[in-house]
Amino acid sequence: MGVGNSGSFLPLDYCTTVRIAGPSDTLSLPNIVPDCSCSLADQACSKVDHPISCRQIRLDAAKLTIRLGKLLNDVQLASRFELEAPDVGQESTTTLQALLALAEQSVSMGIDYRSLGLGWHHPRSRMEYRSASHPSQTAKASRERAMESQRCLVEAVTGVAKGDLDLESVITKAFVREIGLSPKVYPGSMATFSGVSAALAEELLLPLRALNEGLLAEDAVVHTMNGEVLPSAELRRSVEALTAAVLSKRDGFSEWRYSNEVGANQLRGLSEMQVRQWQQPFAMEHDTDDGGLCTHEDNSGELGLFWATKIGGPSHGFDYEGHCVLPLLANARHKVIFVSDLQWTHFPAGRAHWKLLWTAGDKTPSSRKESEPRLWLEALNRDTAAEQQGIGVELQYVAWLRAVLRHALAKADAMHVVLSVNAKLASVLGHCAESGNRGGRIYNAQERMLLRPSNGVVEASDELGSKHDWLQLTEEVTEPLWRTLYVPSIGARSISDADTDWALQGSCEPPTHTLGGRRSRNPMNMCSFE
Repeated sequence: MGVGNSGSFLPLDYCTTVRIAGPSDTLSLPNIVPDCSCSLADQACSKVDHPISCRQIRLDAAKLTIRLGKLLNDVQLASRFELEAPDVGQESTTTLQALLALAEQSVSMGIDYRSLGLGWHHPRSRMEYRSASHPSQTAKASRERAMESQRCLVEAVTGVAKGDLDLESVITKAFVREIGLSPKVYPGSMATFSGVSAALAEELLLPLRALNEGLLAEDAVVHTMNGEVLPSAELRRSVEALTAAVLSKRDGFSEWRYSNEVGANQLRGLSEMQVRQWQQPFAMEHDTDDGGLCTHEDNSGELGLFWATKIGGPSHGFDYEGHCVLPLLANARHKVIFVSDLQWTHFPAGRAHWKLLWTAGDKTPSSRKESEPRLWLEALNRDTAAEQQGIGVELQYVAWLRAVLRHALAKADAMHVVLSVNAKLASVLGHCAESGNRGGRIYNAQERMLLRPSNGVVEASDELGSKHDWLQLTEEVTEPLWRTLYVPSIGARSISDADTDWALQGSCEPPTHTLGGRRSRNPMNMCSFE
């Protein structure tokens, strides 16, 4: 697998740094080009030094004490802790970071989903949650709950200061209660400090509270956009399982996604190498005029997926139509490609749904096509708060789109799996493939996709049909869908008979373009590379 001039592979920590750096941080952008003999997994897991800080911003001891004191409304109590400037590897630093994050997310950012429910009246972007000024956060019920959270935290922290309680245990139990669960009952009983501290670092208190208190509310009747009522028992099973996985340990969520029976079935048919490559959170740096652009599939724990659908179109957000985020969270076949831009240092500014799907195949005597894997890329969305700052618009959006496509092409090459994108992107996909000096070919085809059962109760997509979201507990096949395919040169032989799809549609010869300046057919229909 080769990498052209348009981008280079990065260690995973690079994109973590881009995502968490504060505006005042100065980043050193590594430019690591992999040895082509290395696996994608090795490339993604390379290590570099990067700043680690309290709530991802370097705060000195005085600022940390003041911030915690304000959140608890008791600066004197906060100052009783020996707060040192964050140093990598100190257990006390991790604990204090978790305490501050717990206070911020429960007291400052808190929303009472038990009273307000789920719906489109909640914040649209992650930045709005951090502002703590949205009507959902300033509502009477939310403020009353936040004050109760503050009171309970002060009481517990006082016990820690006296030496009567252990701080890690206090944080773990408090977090479980804040998301609407009991520490003594599953899934709350699965909680460990390592799992809770990782969840707090990714600001998961509100997403988990919304799912456990809003989506699973006793009086909730959850239905799809088309009015189909979803089975409450199945929703509970899915939400409780993913919550338990998050709470269980650091990286417990990502381990569960790929190891549970339903998730493993979704990847059945891939080689061991392909499964490893799909699971790895691949990252790439991209050369742009303004620099500092990175695409990545979150980090090893994949907790960033909870906030992914708050980037762009909000209907799949955890507190809008909460069930629509379950396919992303619960399915091994479903990831996202994030776009991190140094002009927007708070969190990723763009995202695109990224799935591992299978073609339906055709077992008729005249065809005998086997089901084949597809890397399925959907639309690129940008964060609304970033857009309001003029980030990711017009030509910059095009640069983002090309970066996402280069990322997808690289992973298709690494996995030896055909890439499938919206047919409207044929031209720009061709540009990206050509500029990267990739072998292989690009052409349009109509395919039916086989959807194995969802571990998230539903499937949700605007590109797999017209239903937006639907119950998907059993295997099903989509309607025929026009897509543009990129066939890696190594894997081209695996779909050599795909041209018959065009004959069935009454087309002339399929528009085939072989990259690298070689022969192309039907020039009137082939992808444009101008």
